[in-house]
Amino acid sequence: MKVFISWSGDRSRTTAKALKEWLPRVIQAVKPWISSEDIAAGAGWNRALTSELDEANFGIICLNKENLSRPWVHFEAGALAKSLESCNVCPYLEGVEERELVSSPLSQFQSVKATKPGTLSLVRSINKALNKGGLSDKLLTETFNRWWRDLARELQLEVHSSPRPQKYGFEEIFVSRVGALREIAPALDQEREKKSKGRVWFVSTSLKGFFVLSLGRFGDGQEIMTRLVDSGVDLRILLTDPATAYIREWMEDAQERGHCPVLREGEFANEIRANVRKIKKCHVAKSSLRYYPAPAPMAAIATRDKMVLCPYTLQGKGHHTFALIVRRTREADIFAQCLKYNFEEPWKRAFEVPDRDWS
Repeated sequence: MKVFISWSGDRSRTTAKALKEWLPRVIQAVKPWISSEDIAAGAGWNRALTSELDEANFGIICLNKENLSRPWVHFEAGALAKSLESCNVCPYLEGVEERELVSSPLSQFQSVKATKPGTLSLVRSINKALNKGGLSDKLLTETFNRWWRDLARELQLEVHSSPRPQKYGFEEIFVSRVGALREIAPALDQEREKKSKGRVWFVSTSLKGFFVLSLGRFGDGQEIMTRLVDSGVDLRILLTDPATAYIREWMEDAQERGHCPVLREGEFANEIRANVRKIKKCHVAKSSLRYYPAPAPMAAIATRDKMVLCPYTLQGKGHHTFALIVRRTREADIFAQCLKYNFEEPWKRAFEVPDRDWS
């Protein structure tokens, strides 16, 4: 399978060359191509480039601060978009945050960071594009871990995390929940593939942030939810009881009001009930959804092995805060702690959604 690697600028070229040498070590079936080395002397540049774009099965766009707005990057990205499905084009970000792509045509693609978790997500996407010729996820992960240090050294990336985060399962931090949700989207897809052995649990005030966000090639929240239901995973959704949602509503706009409002159901209660109807449209079983009789301290999604945690603020909009991704380890870790106190124990105290909200 041919992988077209786009670059512009010295740093980006170094990254492209490193990926070209490294990717076949992880997935032997791929044949990376970059224009700096693979167009023979004397060959027609435009003709050769067009030919490679037409033959490519996957595209990687190497982005950094230096080339983010360069026309050549946007030209090749546009050409890749015409030749491939958007799910098979991936911007690879070095020192660039996803939010910096918001006003760019590049935002249509599912990007990853040049970190160990981000690069693993990239190779999983490439492996998935191979269809039946791909490696099993277990073998792919083992091979990736064997070769990761080589790429990290070439790109001068941090190979080791600090001892404490590594010990307790800390994986990555994001300045907003958008980046974290996009990062965990592949993990949700992997749980779906496990079918009845998979697990996806949600905790949220209303699940609005999940439903309104587009997760690139994985679709929007409703599409993901429907696929999870169809696969038969262990699905649980814990939302705030609309009768107590006014507390969260007051926390979000207390700074503007400057006083405690009348304690009554309002906008958040309506939002929760509206999203319950969306959940029902995704064919979620009523038994998989419960109300918790107090505002959630954070929005969170847990799979068998990973978890995204998005803390709420005491004042201000919840989506303005940072987010964390943690993984399960063999020790007492952040994952185990949050699973118990934010998912398992609250689920026991929660109650089934009343018929009037479900109808």
